[in-house]
Amino acid sequence: MTRIPYHIHNHEPLQANDVLTYQYVLSRNGVFVRAKTRFFTALLPITTCIVCKPATAPKPNGYRALTGHMV
Repeated sequence: MTRIPYHIHNHEPLQANDVLTYQYVLSRNGVFVRAKTRFFTALLPITTCIVCKPATAPKPNGYRALTGHMV
């Protein structure tokens, strides 16, 4: 079984990318894929959706919104 790397974005700033290939990021406004190599850095939207703050989340931190970019 393959483990899919993911991160839940609920604190500013977005945590450093800690995987070798790519990582999915769940944010308040959707799901993004994030990758970084020595040639580029990318945070691309996969789908948009509204994610509500879970009842068990620490307050006042809920899910944070992201915007895509490629450098």
